Amino acid sequence: MATPEPDANPFAAPQSVIVSGRTRAPRTDLRWHLAWAVVFGANLIVPLMFGWPMTRGAGRVGLVLGIALMLSLGHWLCSRYARVRFPLVAGGVCVGLSQCWPMLQIWAGIFASAITRTLLQQPFGADQDSPNYSTGLEGLLMTALTGGQLMLAAVMCGYVIFLLKFPMKNVTSRRRQ
Repeated sequence: MATPEPDANPFAAPQSVIVSGRTRAPRTDLRWHLAWAVVFGANLIVPLMFGWPMTRGAGRVGLVLGIALMLSLGHWLCSRYARVRFPLVAGGVCVGLSQCWPMLQIWAGIFASAITRTLLQQPFGADQDSPNYSTGLEGLLMTALTGGQLMLAAVMCGYVIFLLKFPMKNVTSRRRQ
C-alpha cells in the first residue's frame, strides 16, 4: 500500500483522472440500459391494459409522464448503482413473466388506487363503479405508485436470483480464540 505524501490531506476527495481534457466517469455498459428498456417495455402489457381504460384526458398525460418517470428511474438506477443492475433486470424478467397470471400487477394497481384516492381525498370503495382518473396528477400518481411497487418486486426477486446464482462462499462465523 502506498504511503501518502506528508503534506497530503488524507481526508481530501480523490482527484479525477483527466483524459483529453475530459474527466473519466464510471462507464455503464450500454447493454444494461438496452436490457432495462426491453424488460420495461415487456412489463407494460398488463398495467397498460388496465390503466389506459381507467384514465381520461389529462389523466392519460399523467400516465405517459409516469411511464417516462419509471423508465428514467430504471436507467438512473442502472447507471448509478452497479449492485442494482442485475437484480432490477433479472427480477424485471420474472415480474414480466408473472403477467401470465397478473395478480401482482392487479394488487399493485389496487394499492396504488387506494393510496391515490386517499392522498387526493376522493372516495374509494365498492360505491365506485369504475375509478376514472381524469387529472394529470391522478394519472401520474397511479402510474408512479404502481410502477414503484412493481420495480420493488423486481429488485427483490432479482436479489433472490442473484443469491441463488452466486451463493455466498466462505461464510463462517468468527471463533473466539
